[in-house]
Amino acid sequence: MVVLSRQQDPVEIINSTLRNAGQAVHCTWVRDLGDLADALVTPDAPQLLFICVSDTEELGNAMGQRARLAPRVPALVVRDSISEADLIRGLELGAVDVVTLTARGRLQAVATRALDAARLDNALSGTLASAHQYRDQMRAFMTGSTDAIAHVQEGIVVDVNPSWSELFGHVDPGDLLGQPLMDMFDARSHAALKGALVAAAQGRWSGHALSVIALQPAGGSQPLELSFERFEFEGEPAVRLRVATQKRDLESLANQLEQAMRLDSCTGLLRRAAFIESAQARAVQPLKAGLRAVAYLSPDSFDNIELEYGPIVAEEVLDALSRRVHEQLQPGDLASRVSPHGVALLVERGNPRDQEAWLAKLRERIAAQPLLADKASVELTCSIGSAPLPSHGSSLQKALETAIAAQRVLQPKLVATAACTARRRVPGLRSTKPIAPGRTRSRLR
Repeated sequence: MVVLSRQQDPVEIINSTLRNAGQAVHCTWVRDLGDLADALVTPDAPQLLFICVSDTEELGNAMGQRARLAPRVPALVVRDSISEADLIRGLELGAVDVVTLTARGRLQAVATRALDAARLDNALSGTLASAHQYRDQMRAFMTGSTDAIAHVQEGIVVDVNPSWSELFGHVDPGDLLGQPLMDMFDARSHAALKGALVAAAQGRWSGHALSVIALQPAGGSQPLELSFERFEFEGEPAVRLRVATQKRDLESLANQLEQAMRLDSCTGLLRRAAFIESAQARAVQPLKAGLRAVAYLSPDSFDNIELEYGPIVAEEVLDALSRRVHEQLQPGDLASRVSPHGVALLVERGNPRDQEAWLAKLRERIAAQPLLADKASVELTCSIGSAPLPSHGSSLQKALETAIAAQRVLQPKLVATAACTARRRVPGLRSTKPIAPGRTRSRLR
């Protein structure tokens, strides 16, 4: 968390008070308002902001910077004493509350509430993002399917793919949305179709195809074989109707869709949620032989790359790093981006020497060739920490925390220089622009 204060005493009081409340906090002290922006936009974004200033104009400027640069970070205004006017002013500026350093119990309660609310907000944002990705992937699945597919809720068509639209004589799939499903079929098929929809919505449809007669806009009709399955569309119960245009392996298709949901298509690594789920499932399984470990890999002095190339190219460098890690994985290994700059791995090897040798080889492969991103060619090194996951039912979270702590110990502590060399490649020009000299220590824990 960030504390804006002219004096150090408020920083120490806030730090000790929240640690006594069981919060594992790390306070960044910002003395001057001009340095607040840098503290708010660091890669490790703060979870809470304390503003300990008495000047009204300075308080307004600080809250304005927070609103522009880190609107999701909750802010607490610290005053020597609190009046009704102070509370109103703080809330008007966007603070979650106004506190004093003398009422330690209230400070603990308010800060804990703000942190919990921020974590829930971040979790909700992640859930919504996953839902949007799922919807986009489902849309891509329907668009690419040669089967004609429609989704129906309470008898109304809510989604169709191009094949369904073409089957019923429409160029634009949007023409069919919001229409009663029964309008597309002959009256002789309505009774059987209604019964099938009800049974499918209740999960009682046996899976066999239903013979129906579809109507065409020009007045003709055609017999179809419809299959039904229970489905959720945008979080609500629905029924998926399908007209198969060719025989296909449904189990294979389901596996492909599951893999698309679990894997990051850009890097080939598991998505974070899928990695945690798979790693936790692996952790409760006893090992027949060898050892199991969790490793955490992070590039050294990555901030310099962001400063040199900007955030977009820097993110592409991380994607290229993730792809290189994926290329080195052995069968059974799991890996995922679990933090903005870090990749977690779960590996099983015959003995500690095998594990250490493989992780060392991974570091060498990463450093051996530049990572390509846009027009940049970036050479970097990485530090890797690891922790054993030895016994049946071991804690994945504890092992990962230990691996991260080990990586941070091994990571070079450089202030103004980078532990990497980057060079920009421009067509027709061969030049090297070093960020900083030197290489990292080749150590592994």
